[in-house]
Amino acid sequence: MPETIKNYIGGQWTETESGKTITVSNPANTASVVNTYQQSSAADAEKAVAAAAKATDKWANTSASERGAILRNAAGIIEDQKEELTELLTKEEGKTLSEARPEVQRAIDIFYYYSEKAVDVGGTIKNASGDRRQVSTKKEPLGVAALVTPWNYPIAIPAWKMAPALATGNTVVFKPASAAPGVGCEIVCALDKAGIPDGVVNLVTGPGSEVGDVFTCGHHRVHSAHRRERLRARTA
Repeated sequence: MPETIKNYIGGQWTETESGKTITVSNPANTASVVNTYQQSSAADAEKAVAAAAKATDKWANTSASERGAILRNAAGIIEDQKEELTELLTKEEGKTLSEARPEVQRAIDIFYYYSEKAVDVGGTIKNASGDRRQVSTKKEPLGVAALVTPWNYPIAIPAWKMAPALATGNTVVFKPASAAPGVGCEIVCALDKAGIPDGVVNLVTGPGSEVGDVFTCGHHRVHSAHRRERLRARTA
Protein backbone atom coordinates (compact mmCIF):
# COMPACT_ATOMS: atom_id res chain seq x y z
CA MET A 1 0.00 0.00 0.00
CA PRO A 2 1.45 3.42 -0.95
CA GLU A 3 2.26 5.90 1.82
CA THR A 4 -0.70 8.10 2.72
CA ILE A 5 -0.35 11.68 1.44
CA LYS A 6 -1.00 14.19 4.21
CA ASN A 7 -2.73 17.54 4.29
CA TYR A 8 -0.57 20.68 4.34
CA ILE A 9 -1.80 23.25 6.85
CA GLY A 10 0.16 26.16 8.29
CA GLY A 11 3.41 24.84 6.86
CA GLN A 12 3.02 21.35 8.36
CA TRP A 13 2.11 18.02 6.78
CA THR A 14 -0.74 16.72 8.96
CA GLU A 15 -3.25 13.89 9.15
CA THR A 16 -6.98 14.48 9.37
CA GLU A 17 -8.50 14.46 12.86
CA SER A 18 -10.72 11.48 12.05
CA GLY A 19 -7.88 9.31 10.77
CA LYS A 20 -9.97 8.38 7.72
CA THR A 21 -8.40 8.06 4.28
CA ILE A 22 -9.47 7.67 0.66
CA THR A 23 -7.75 5.66 -2.04
CA VAL A 24 -7.31 6.54 -5.70
CA SER A 25 -7.05 3.69 -8.18
CA ASN A 26 -5.74 3.53 -11.72
CA PRO A 27 -8.78 3.84 -14.04
CA ALA A 28 -7.10 1.42 -16.44
CA ASN A 29 -6.77 -1.14 -13.63
CA THR A 30 -9.11 -0.38 -10.75
CA ALA A 31 -7.48 -3.08 -8.60
CA SER A 32 -4.25 -1.03 -8.63
CA VAL A 33 -4.16 1.63 -5.88
CA VAL A 34 -2.05 4.61 -6.94
CA ASN A 35 -2.13 6.65 -3.73
CA THR A 36 -3.96 7.10 -0.44
CA TYR A 37 -5.04 10.55 0.78
CA GLN A 38 -6.66 12.16 3.80
CA GLN A 39 -10.47 12.05 3.94
CA SER A 40 -10.66 15.45 5.56
CA SER A 41 -13.58 16.92 7.46
CA ALA A 42 -14.97 20.41 7.82
CA ALA A 43 -12.81 20.84 10.93
CA ASP A 44 -9.66 20.20 8.91
CA ALA A 45 -10.79 22.68 6.29
CA GLU A 46 -11.51 25.31 8.96
CA LYS A 47 -7.93 24.92 10.21
CA ALA A 48 -6.63 25.53 6.70
CA VAL A 49 -8.74 28.67 6.27
CA ALA A 50 -7.58 29.98 9.66
CA ALA A 51 -3.92 29.34 8.75
CA ALA A 52 -4.33 31.14 5.43
CA ALA A 53 -6.08 34.10 7.06
CA LYS A 54 -3.32 34.38 9.66
CA ALA A 55 -0.66 34.55 6.93
CA THR A 56 -2.37 37.17 4.74
CA ASP A 57 -0.76 40.37 6.02
CA LYS A 58 2.79 39.02 6.08
CA TRP A 59 2.52 37.57 2.57
CA ALA A 60 0.85 40.72 1.21
CA ASN A 61 3.76 42.76 2.57
CA THR A 62 6.39 40.40 1.16
CA SER A 63 8.18 42.06 -1.75
CA ALA A 64 7.01 41.13 -5.24
CA SER A 65 10.51 40.05 -6.18
CA GLU A 66 10.63 37.63 -3.24
CA ARG A 67 7.22 36.19 -4.09
CA GLY A 68 8.38 35.78 -7.68
CA ALA A 69 11.57 34.03 -6.61
CA ILE A 70 9.58 31.43 -4.67
CA LEU A 71 7.33 30.77 -7.66
CA ARG A 72 10.39 30.48 -9.90
CA ASN A 73 11.99 27.98 -7.54
CA ALA A 74 8.77 25.96 -7.43
CA ALA A 75 8.60 25.94 -11.24
CA GLY A 76 12.11 24.54 -11.37
CA ILE A 77 11.25 21.79 -8.88
CA ILE A 78 8.16 20.82 -10.88
CA GLU A 79 10.21 20.87 -14.08
CA ASP A 80 12.79 18.51 -12.56
CA GLN A 81 9.95 16.07 -11.79
CA LYS A 82 8.18 16.40 -15.14
CA GLU A 83 8.33 12.75 -16.15
CA GLU A 84 7.32 11.45 -12.72
CA LEU A 85 4.39 13.86 -12.63
CA THR A 86 3.38 12.88 -16.15
CA GLU A 87 3.19 9.23 -15.10
CA LEU A 88 1.29 10.09 -11.90
CA LEU A 89 -1.25 12.16 -13.82
CA THR A 90 -1.80 9.29 -16.26
CA LYS A 91 -2.18 6.69 -13.50
CA GLU A 92 -4.72 8.72 -11.52
CA GLU A 93 -6.66 10.65 -14.15
CA GLY A 94 -6.37 8.40 -17.20
CA LYS A 95 -4.91 10.70 -19.86
CA THR A 96 -2.41 9.15 -22.23
CA LEU A 97 1.22 10.09 -21.65
CA SER A 98 1.16 12.17 -24.83
CA GLU A 99 -1.69 14.25 -23.36
CA ALA A 100 -0.41 14.33 -19.78
CA ARG A 101 3.10 15.54 -20.61
CA PRO A 102 1.97 18.84 -22.25
CA GLU A 103 -0.37 19.49 -19.33
CA VAL A 104 2.48 19.17 -16.85
CA GLN A 105 4.56 21.49 -19.05
CA ARG A 106 1.67 23.95 -19.03
CA ALA A 107 1.79 24.06 -15.23
CA ILE A 108 5.55 24.65 -15.32
CA ASP A 109 5.13 27.48 -17.83
CA ILE A 110 2.40 29.11 -15.74
CA PHE A 111 4.59 29.21 -12.64
CA TYR A 112 7.53 30.63 -14.59
CA TYR A 113 5.27 33.25 -16.18
CA TYR A 114 3.78 34.50 -12.92
CA SER A 115 7.17 34.46 -11.22
CA GLU A 116 8.06 37.31 -13.59
CA LYS A 117 4.64 39.01 -13.56
CA ALA A 118 4.73 39.36 -9.76
CA VAL A 119 6.67 42.63 -10.06
CA ASP A 120 4.20 44.15 -12.57
CA VAL A 121 1.04 44.31 -10.48
CA GLY A 122 1.75 47.08 -7.99
CA GLY A 123 -0.34 49.86 -9.55
CA THR A 124 -0.15 52.79 -11.97
CA ILE A 125 0.70 56.51 -11.99
CA LYS A 126 -1.46 58.78 -14.17
CA ASN A 127 -1.44 62.43 -15.19
CA ALA A 128 -3.73 64.63 -13.12
CA SER A 129 -5.95 67.43 -14.44
CA GLY A 130 -4.22 70.08 -12.31
CA ASP A 131 -0.62 71.16 -11.77
CA ARG A 132 1.41 69.85 -8.86
CA ARG A 133 -0.83 66.84 -8.48
CA GLN A 134 -0.14 63.18 -9.02
CA VAL A 135 -2.75 60.48 -9.36
CA SER A 136 -1.82 56.91 -8.60
CA THR A 137 -3.52 53.58 -8.03
CA LYS A 138 -2.35 50.82 -5.73
CA LYS A 139 -3.48 47.23 -6.16
CA GLU A 140 -3.88 45.21 -2.99
CA PRO A 141 -4.41 41.48 -2.42
CA LEU A 142 -7.94 40.35 -1.65
CA GLY A 143 -6.85 37.96 1.12
CA VAL A 144 -7.61 34.23 1.05
CA ALA A 145 -8.21 32.56 -2.32
CA ALA A 146 -10.22 29.31 -2.18
CA LEU A 147 -9.41 26.81 -4.94
CA VAL A 148 -11.63 23.78 -5.54
CA THR A 149 -10.42 22.29 -8.79
CA PRO A 150 -11.80 19.58 -11.13
CA TRP A 151 -10.34 16.25 -12.18
CA ASN A 152 -10.05 16.78 -15.94
CA TYR A 153 -6.95 19.02 -15.82
CA PRO A 154 -5.59 18.10 -12.39
CA ILE A 155 -2.30 20.02 -12.60
CA ALA A 156 -2.93 22.75 -15.17
CA ILE A 157 -6.04 24.23 -13.53
CA PRO A 158 -4.54 24.35 -10.01
CA ALA A 159 -1.44 26.00 -11.48
CA TRP A 160 -3.30 28.72 -13.37
CA LYS A 161 -5.41 29.50 -10.30
CA MET A 162 -2.69 29.22 -7.66
CA ALA A 163 0.25 30.98 -9.35
CA PRO A 164 -1.49 34.33 -10.05
CA ALA A 165 -3.10 34.34 -6.59
CA LEU A 166 0.29 33.88 -4.92
CA ALA A 167 2.09 36.28 -7.25
CA THR A 168 -0.31 39.07 -6.31
CA GLY A 169 0.04 38.51 -2.57
CA ASN A 170 -2.98 36.37 -1.76
CA THR A 171 -2.87 33.26 0.42
CA VAL A 172 -4.44 30.00 -0.76
CA VAL A 173 -6.58 27.15 0.51
CA PHE A 174 -6.67 24.33 -2.03
CA LYS A 175 -8.82 21.22 -2.45
CA PRO A 176 -7.87 19.13 -5.49
CA ALA A 177 -10.35 16.79 -7.11
CA SER A 178 -10.67 13.57 -5.13
CA ALA A 179 -10.48 11.50 -8.32
CA ALA A 180 -6.96 12.71 -9.17
CA PRO A 181 -5.39 14.79 -6.38
CA GLY A 182 -1.79 13.59 -6.73
CA VAL A 183 -0.30 16.13 -9.13
CA GLY A 184 -2.05 19.00 -7.33
CA CYS A 185 -0.49 17.81 -4.08
CA GLU A 186 2.89 17.79 -5.81
CA ILE A 187 2.50 21.49 -6.66
CA VAL A 188 2.09 22.20 -2.96
CA CYS A 189 5.08 20.00 -2.18
CA ALA A 190 7.15 21.98 -4.69
CA LEU A 191 6.09 25.28 -3.10
CA ASP A 192 7.00 23.92 0.32
CA LYS A 193 10.48 22.98 -0.93
CA ALA A 194 10.77 26.37 -2.64
CA GLY A 195 10.38 28.14 0.70
CA ILE A 196 6.77 29.34 0.76
CA PRO A 197 6.09 30.81 4.23
CA ASP A 198 3.90 28.90 6.67
CA GLY A 199 0.18 29.32 6.04
CA VAL A 200 0.48 30.94 2.61
CA VAL A 201 -0.55 27.72 0.83
CA ASN A 202 -2.75 25.12 2.48
CA LEU A 203 -3.84 21.77 1.06
CA VAL A 204 -6.77 19.69 2.27
CA THR A 205 -7.96 16.58 0.41
CA GLY A 206 -11.42 15.13 0.81
CA PRO A 207 -15.06 15.43 -0.25
CA GLY A 208 -16.31 18.66 -1.76
CA SER A 209 -19.48 18.40 0.35
CA GLU A 210 -17.38 19.09 3.47
CA VAL A 211 -14.04 20.61 2.51
CA GLY A 212 -15.36 22.49 -0.51
CA ASP A 213 -18.26 24.02 1.42
CA VAL A 214 -15.91 25.40 4.08
CA PHE A 215 -13.49 26.74 1.49
CA THR A 216 -16.13 28.52 -0.57
CA CYS A 217 -18.20 29.81 2.38
CA GLY A 218 -15.89 29.89 5.38
CA HIS A 219 -13.06 31.73 3.65
CA HIS A 220 -15.55 34.39 2.51
CA ARG A 221 -16.49 35.09 6.14
CA VAL A 222 -12.81 35.31 7.10
CA HIS A 223 -12.05 37.55 4.13
CA SER A 224 -14.92 39.91 4.91
CA ALA A 225 -13.90 40.20 8.56
CA HIS A 226 -10.29 40.78 7.57
CA ARG A 227 -11.22 43.55 5.12
CA ARG A 228 -13.35 45.28 7.77
CA GLU A 229 -10.45 45.11 10.22
CA ARG A 230 -8.06 46.66 7.69
CA LEU A 231 -10.54 49.45 6.89
CA ARG A 232 -10.97 50.24 10.60
CA ALA A 233 -7.18 50.40 11.02
CA ARG A 234 -6.92 52.92 8.18
CA THR A 235 -9.67 55.19 9.44
CA ALA A 236 -8.68 55.06 13.11
